[in-house]
Amino acid sequence: MPVARSIPATLIALLCLLVPAPAIGDTFDGLLRQGLALHQQRLYSQAIAPLERAHRLQPLDYYANLLLGIDYLRTGQPGKALSFLETASRVRPSDATALGYSAEAHAASGRMDQALGVLQAARRRDPSPQWRAALIRLYLTRFRAAAHALRLSKVGLARSYRLQAQATRNGNYRRQRDSLLRAYALAPELEGIESELAHAEIRQQRFEAARHWLQRARARNRRDLGVIAAEVYLSAHEGDWQEAEARLQELERRSPRRTRTALAEWPDGVPLPDRLRHAAERLSDPEPATFSDIQTMFGSQQWEAVAAAVSPSEEDPDRLFQLGVALARLQQFEKAVISLERVRSETRHRGEADYWLALSYARLAEDEAEALGRNRSADPIRHAVRGEILLRLAADGAGAAEEYRSAVDSTPGDPALWAGLAAAEAMAGNWDDARESAQKAIGLDPSRVLALRTYAEVCMQERDYPAAVPALEKVLELESGDAGARFLLGTAYSQTGEHEKALVFLRAAERHGYPDERGRLQYMLGTVLRRLGRPEEARVAFRRAEGLSDSFAATSHSLAQPVAGSGQE
Repeated sequence: MPVARSIPATLIALLCLLVPAPAIGDTFDGLLRQGLALHQQRLYSQAIAPLERAHRLQPLDYYANLLLGIDYLRTGQPGKALSFLETASRVRPSDATALGYSAEAHAASGRMDQALGVLQAARRRDPSPQWRAALIRLYLTRFRAAAHALRLSKVGLARSYRLQAQATRNGNYRRQRDSLLRAYALAPELEGIESELAHAEIRQQRFEAARHWLQRARARNRRDLGVIAAEVYLSAHEGDWQEAEARLQELERRSPRRTRTALAEWPDGVPLPDRLRHAAERLSDPEPATFSDIQTMFGSQQWEAVAAAVSPSEEDPDRLFQLGVALARLQQFEKAVISLERVRSETRHRGEADYWLALSYARLAEDEAEALGRNRSADPIRHAVRGEILLRLAADGAGAAEEYRSAVDSTPGDPALWAGLAAAEAMAGNWDDARESAQKAIGLDPSRVLALRTYAEVCMQERDYPAAVPALEKVLELESGDAGARFLLGTAYSQTGEHEKALVFLRAAERHGYPDERGRLQYMLGTVLRRLGRPEEARVAFRRAEGLSDSFAATSHSLAQPVAGSGQE
């Protein structure tokens, strides 16, 4: 979603007043007016020549630089655009317009950390709804991308379930537990997952089950702050105040922020005496670290110490990753996303970085939307934020669709809103509405990946497989690493009788790590291999499918059951 779509009308009007008419010859004013006229007609490539000539005559003119920057951006040359936009910003540092386009140019060049920094600076200079809205659009775009990336691998899908649990704010602790159990079933190696399950059980007052998970978590990592916080709660539940206070003091030594969180989120059903309630009053930030073993600090989850010890300009990707995680843990999300975006390209950090980015962007979008206050012009943005959170985190298709309908009613020309509405309606099972909304989004923006994918999924649901194929091919043209699109395309080709093509895409989905949680990919592979006369390979695929399906069913059954031997108190 672009940060800024076009030069503001008020600025164009002002420019027309400042540039005298008629345009005569090759004077600066004449060239600038000629370039502006072409720009207003969206003839951006043609506007560049007269504007470049005007720029050579007056290289520090604000309008010449601004228009050139926008026109290069609109013709797919963000690198060239940046130099002009940055000059315009230096000439008029109090005007945030050029900053908004600079952010878009950085984003188009893949420099998301710089795009965020620029747009955050613009918002600080001008905290008007316009810039908050631009920032929210960027946050939602990046949230959507990170949340989608998580679901492209088995471990990523586990992190996606974990994200659902972490993002739940309405006290639905049963849902938190269910999401965490899904994550654990897919990737029990995730750091800290057992202590999070212990906390989820404590909040449901299932203390024996909590002890079960806490024992596992303690064996995995005794330094996990989640383990210590759970020990505080369980000691208090058992009336062992001395032990509860000792564990709370250990938590305080490591991370005052985590201690405040533990006290603020004290679970129902656990008594909280005054001696612990007032512990937050004595908390202070830790002294700056006097040693350089950042890895030790990170491993012991001394988040404040890590944040103080690592510079935001750090070049080492491991240190930068540790800084981003520490900042996210401290809920300093605005700083966290910049560090995490810088390190996301590092393969070894990408999966976990996407998890923290998705959580951070969700929180930032919510906070910025709330800061917009009661400004009616901001209603579509608030609806979009709520819709996106309900869609991606709560998996509430009906609720998300309601929010998105309110947003598109106010802003019917925004393809991102129509794409979100289509995805929400598909999740709710409203296939006809989903197809119509997806088509509207694609009509406004033919490269809108979410809309193309949703349209293809709806077509396949309605068994219109030939219509799904070109949409999925377009998705892969835009996002070549999308394993889910490969699986869908392989399925569509299978249903249209093109089994050789189907096998190619299904195998590619398997190689790219499609998260085959329920065995659907393996089952489709078996079906295609059998139709191609390869019975032995088909039997292997069917056995794999059956094993994955049984594992998923067993996990689903366990969601409603207490942990073995744990009983509920």
